[in-house]
Amino acid sequence: MEPYKLLIVDDFFVERECVKDIVEQSSLDVAIIGETSNGADALAFIRQVQPDFVLTDIEMPYMNGLQLAEHINRLYPSIHIIFFIFYHKFEYAKQAVQLGAASFIMKPIVEEDFLIELDRIIQLRRRQKESEAEEYRLKQLLAESLPLMATKWTKELFMGLHKAQDEQWLWDCVQYYRFRLQRGMYVVLAVEMNGLETCLSDMSIEQRELFKLRWEDWLAELLGSASFLWCETSEGQWAVLLSFNPEVESDQALEESYKTAEDIMVRFERENLSVSIGISEPIALLAEVDRKYEQAKRALRHKFHVGRGVMISASEVEETDALWEDDAGLLSVIRRDMQKLLFADDSPDVASYLENWFPANRILSQAAACNLCYAAALYGQQLISEWNEDLSSQFSASKLPWDKMLRFESLAEAKDWLIQYLLDARSFIQQRSVAQTVIIANKVKSLISERYAGTVTVKEISEELHYSPNYVNNVFKGETGETILEYLTRFRMEQAKRLLLETDRKIHDITLAVGYHHETYFRNVFRQYTGMTPKEYREKMGGSQNRGHIHAH
Repeated sequence: MEPYKLLIVDDFFVERECVKDIVEQSSLDVAIIGETSNGADALAFIRQVQPDFVLTDIEMPYMNGLQLAEHINRLYPSIHIIFFIFYHKFEYAKQAVQLGAASFIMKPIVEEDFLIELDRIIQLRRRQKESEAEEYRLKQLLAESLPLMATKWTKELFMGLHKAQDEQWLWDCVQYYRFRLQRGMYVVLAVEMNGLETCLSDMSIEQRELFKLRWEDWLAELLGSASFLWCETSEGQWAVLLSFNPEVESDQALEESYKTAEDIMVRFERENLSVSIGISEPIALLAEVDRKYEQAKRALRHKFHVGRGVMISASEVEETDALWEDDAGLLSVIRRDMQKLLFADDSPDVASYLENWFPANRILSQAAACNLCYAAALYGQQLISEWNEDLSSQFSASKLPWDKMLRFESLAEAKDWLIQYLLDARSFIQQRSVAQTVIIANKVKSLISERYAGTVTVKEISEELHYSPNYVNNVFKGETGETILEYLTRFRMEQAKRLLLETDRKIHDITLAVGYHHETYFRNVFRQYTGMTPKEYREKMGGSQNRGHIHAH
């Protein structure tokens, strides 16, 4: 780093030489670059080479030190001025202070005091330069960051993060960021790209970013020199603020906004893309922009009912998020209907039946319709789980896209999805029901055959098969014509008959062998089943002479 530059201005040659000797022999970071004997010559020198410091006497011919300081402050304000002042003429110091002198050095010069003061001035100058360099760096960084800061501020305006600020502060920001806005009427557009997921699904991250840049170029191209402000609020969604001069009435501002919205839609259509646009009512204050952006977004939600690729004005729609007045009642209806739609032998037509869930006299919000689809799908999963099956494992990945329910773009799309889901679920149930019930019935028979000699309950069998007791019992009766307990009793009785005819075992032993703990109870059940007591049956049927094996079927 080069040493600081010092110019000496004094009409006394001896004084100049004294200063030169002191400075040159010191270790201070300063170099004398010249000397003059009056202010006029000093000013001419400074025009050629600007020093960091000017050490000047006050009383000099042609142009004294105070006059020189006045010129320097006006033309070269970064130069520090140091005055030589005699003790007996310190009244000059008051004028020097008014001219912004850095410091004073007393005459006659005392070398030690002179060097201390000059070193202090050099350190002060060094800190000042460092501060100036830092300020310059920050200003450069600020200039580079200004576009990003402007975008951030714009998004915050639409999101309502500047609500606490007054109108003047907002306009100060508009001027600082050099936005092209007029102070008059404003209209907010909420622009949303339709089918965004489909457009981006096969793109890499770089392709997505390039695609988004093209969208922004199209918007900038369309808006051109118009007075506007816009930003991307989320992927595929933009907020646009259109401004009009004070002479424009609200109706005219709204009409111009319709034209701009139509131009945006046409421009995207040229690229085989579709957008829908919500249009707010006009306002006169920037502080209300966030409220009107929410209004435009609410209007845009009605594309769910009217279809994609449309302009929707906030003044033309009535917002409602009501589904049915009794949400709990609707869930109960859905569960009841799901049973009928999926399991009844005479299942009704799904498409026509769903009109009960989407009543024509009610406007469903997008969230309400998605919740309805989610509830129906969830109930379907619960009902089908009784087969120990996960419906999603049976269908392709596209048939149960839970996240897709959150992105239905129209009521028709939600209905179509739900109809297909129910048809697929019903087909799945029909295909599985015949084979599955046979498997369950055979498994129950197998378990009874293995465990009939011990304690056997419907609950234990159901837990073994991972089904509910009612379901297992109903399936078994549907396949065999008898309940599980009826079959268990018949199986035990057939085993008892076999033991009575094939063995000489006592009645008490046979009672225990076929799963009964009390002989009296066994005798009663056996009499009900055969019309005879065990003893009568053995005697009548020939005792142990009949060796045929008897099995329950």
